[in-house]
Amino acid sequence: MPRAKKTWGEKMKAKPPHDVIIEKDFAGIPKGSKLHISCPVEIAAELKTITPGYTMSIQAFRHSGIQAFRRKLAEKNNCDATCPVSTSFF
Repeated sequence: MPRAKKTWGEKMKAKPPHDVIIEKDFAGIPKGSKLHISCPVEIAAELKTITPGYTMSIQAFRHSGIQAFRRKLAEKNNCDATCPVSTSFF
């Protein structure tokens, strides 16, 4: 029997955000780093804090003056990085 499609509300409440220590290099993030895996609710809340008209990079530029979205989430959650895959999905 086919499963019922999830509503947007159900999709938004998928898994709660969590942190992991990665065991091997991943997407430019070195092994042993504390990686924050976000969720749709957290991403939506963070997007609402950006001033209209302000430009922010998704990528985590470490040495530029650009405030990066993933870097901001990582620092907010006391992690070394935020997962680039889940962040871009959400």
